Amino acid sequence: FIPYKKQVKYKEALNYVATTCDVQICGCPVNPTMELESFRTAGFLYHAFDKSKNPILNTMDPNHKPVESLHHVFDLKFKSSTGNLVSLINVGTREHIKFRVQPGGPPFNNHLSDTPQEFFHGVSISGANTGYGRDDHMTKPPGLICHDPLVPGELIADQWYQYTIDQGANWENIPGAAYNIIKGVRKSAGKWVFYFIKRNWALHNKTPFHFEAEYMINKPSPPMNPYKKLGRCSQASKAHIKSYAHRVVSMK
Repeated sequence: FIPYKKQVKYKEALNYVATTCDVQICGCPVNPTMELESFRTAGFLYHAFDKSKNPILNTMDPNHKPVESLHHVFDLKFKSSTGNLVSLINVGTREHIKFRVQPGGPPFNNHLSDTPQEFFHGVSISGANTGYGRDDHMTKPPGLICHDPLVPGELIADQWYQYTIDQGANWENIPGAAYNIIKGVRKSAGKWVFYFIKRNWALHNKTPFHFEAEYMINKPSPPMNPYKKLGRCSQASKAHIKSYAHRVVSMK
C-alpha cells in the first residue's frame, strides 16, 4: 500500500528492504467491479446416431441449424492498492471455483459429471497490471446436458478471484471479488428453460451485480449418444444475446 510515487522515489531504500527482509514491493488488486464484456456462441460437436443408427459426430440438426455452446464473457476490473497499475506487473491472478454439490446430478445429466467440484482456472503468476481478468463462462448446449425427463433445479458455484505476489507460492482472495455462478432448469411462461446467472456473492461482496438469462432447451437431432463424451466447441464468435435467449432477466 506504499503509493507508487514513493515506490519510485525511494526505490533504492525499498530494494534494500526487499532484499534484507525477504518481502515484495508491489501492489495488490483492490476495488473490483464486474461487467459483461460480450455474449458469444460456437459450433459444438457431439456424438450422435444417423438414420441407420450408426455412430457419427454431429454439429448440425436436419434444419441446418448449428448446435451451439453459449459463452457469457465477463471482465473483472480492478485497481492497484498503490494507485498505479504498474505496481501489479509481477502480480498474478486466478479464479477459485467450488460447486456446492458435485456436478452431474439432476437437473443435469452425466455429461457434467467430469467437471471437478472444486478447481482453479485462468492461472497467471504475473501481468495483473492490465487491470482486468477475462472470464468465459461456457455452457455446453442445454439440450445435451439437461436431465431427461426435464426436472427443475439448479447448480450453484462460489467463485473467488485471487492474486499472488510470489509467483504462485501463496494466493489471497481479492477483497470483494466474490461471485455466485448458477446454472439451472425451470419453467418460464409455461416452457422449460435453461438459465444462467452470475451475481455478487452477498456474503463477501456488497457491490450489486446481477446477470441472468434464459434459453430454450431443444433436444438435438439427430439424437445424442448418451454413452459417449461430448465433443468440443469451435472458436466462439460474438453474437446478439437477444437472438438466442428466451428471456434476458437482468444485465445489471
